[in-house]
Amino acid sequence: VLGLVVAGGVARAAAPPAVYSLTEENDGIFTHQDRHYTQGILLTRTAEPQPGGFWATLAGDFGDIATTLGAGPAVEQRYQFPLIGQSLFTPTDVLTPVPDPRDRPYAGWLYLGAGLLQRSASGRVDHFQLLLGVVGPAALGRQVQNGYHTLVGFGKAVGWSYQLHNEPGLIASYQTIWDQRLPQAGPVEADILPQLGVTAGNVLTYGEAGLTVRLGQALSAAGTPQTITPGLSGTGWFDPSKLDGPFGWMAYAGVQTRAVWRNLFLEGNSYQSSPGVEKRNFVTDEDIGVSLLFRFGLRLDVTYIKRSREFSGQVNDDRIGSVTLSAPF
Repeated sequence: VLGLVVAGGVARAAAPPAVYSLTEENDGIFTHQDRHYTQGILLTRTAEPQPGGFWATLAGDFGDIATTLGAGPAVEQRYQFPLIGQSLFTPTDVLTPVPDPRDRPYAGWLYLGAGLLQRSASGRVDHFQLLLGVVGPAALGRQVQNGYHTLVGFGKAVGWSYQLHNEPGLIASYQTIWDQRLPQAGPVEADILPQLGVTAGNVLTYGEAGLTVRLGQALSAAGTPQTITPGLSGTGWFDPSKLDGPFGWMAYAGVQTRAVWRNLFLEGNSYQSSPGVEKRNFVTDEDIGVSLLFRFGLRLDVTYIKRSREFSGQVNDDRIGSVTLSAPF
């Protein structure tokens, strides 16, 4: 995700262009599965808050909070990003009209949101995100999944009549990531990024702790790739002016464990009787991937995600592919 922000708010004649990032997550990218967290899509528009505007005021207030939490007053970069997304969840067998009550229920999640991200001179990144949306038929999960399956010639998922009921949803998240640069040997850089975070809402509530290791020739120019909540927290920022040449790359591997208090997609609706299963209290994501970065602003991230079992009775871990393409406009 692109942004050029000068510490201290030094004025410029023209702001850098906004960057649009499209993330597609699907269990069919690296496997032939079609189950559980089966598809997610996220579109963000990332830009530098302009002086005197609503986002600048909000970013300043967020910066004060981050400073209070130990980020320090020296700001290197700030970003704001409105977003829109959808995630789809199904049981293992989508060809049975009456789903197995011991398997996770059908659910769609359609949402709008916004986020603020601040990168301090020390390399610490503070990230706040607020999502507002709806779970249930209004999220259009049946239409999207079966419309796509019809288009590509797959069988339809026939159990969507048993999906979770309509319910408004809210998710608020705050994550902090610390960039610990390792001694450089030759042209390849390496760093370690520990992270902590908390997410709360009627849809998802959990605490998280994680660690990402990166190596490459573009670490000072980019953050870790963005993933779709509740994935491994990424920053997504990208400053192509910091590339040494026209092209850069990085490879990364990460792990995040979540202590889960609430997962509506598994446990069912908050105030209506609905299908549901017993969630597991701890879920772990293991990620590995590569990023390609270009000086003119294009960025491509490809990530393989192994997600541990999320509910009692789940037989196998899940495998998810995540691809993000970012470009300035």
